[in-house]
Amino acid sequence: IASEVAGAPVLRVDVLGTPNVLVVPQSGFVGVGVTNPSSKLTVKGDSTSASKSSLDVKDSTGKSLLFVRNDGRVCVGTISPQANLHVAGVVSANTTSFSGISATTLNIGKGSFFVNASGNIGIGTTLPSGNFTFFKKFTDVPNTDFTSQKIQVVLGASQPNTVFNFNKNITGLDVKLNSNSAGNTFSGNRAVGVSINMSALALNTGS
Repeated sequence: IASEVAGAPVLRVDVLGTPNVLVVPQSGFVGVGVTNPSSKLTVKGDSTSASKSSLDVKDSTGKSLLFVRNDGRVCVGTISPQANLHVAGVVSANTTSFSGISATTLNIGKGSFFVNASGNIGIGTTLPSGNFTFFKKFTDVPNTDFTSQKIQVVLGASQPNTVFNFNKNITGLDVKLNSNSAGNTFSGNRAVGVSINMSALALNTGS
């Protein structure tokens, strides 16, 4: 199909009184619902309603792979977006920038930093057993020193021999075990703030 009339589209399809259902102008771009497509494919919805969509790409089984709703929300793997971009599955990216993250779980670096649905955080593990779990497994004799947790406070004066007169406490780790009312008490064997268990550790002479 070709058009020799200047400015006239090469192809235009109207359906039952609805014009410009499909338009191919002389630029070679394709427009759906629009007469002057600005990209190789331009789709214009018929409303801004969340109950309608402008694009639905499906696989051979009929499952939606890419779904664009008329209110501007985009879905991958679902047709019920809970945000402007909703991906049902795993997202992989080399570099990302967010002003905020809302997720059921968060897994960065294959367990390097993990947050489960209960809010527990794991460093080095995807199975945190408490609010904060650090995990490191040595499969061989390490050739460098290893520190699981490190708190460092630096006095960074620009001049040597500077005296720092602190009128506030400097706390590296503060553990508090409190009850939220006078009627609540601890019951059981013990309440432990910091526990170090070396019962299964064998130390050589000089360690």
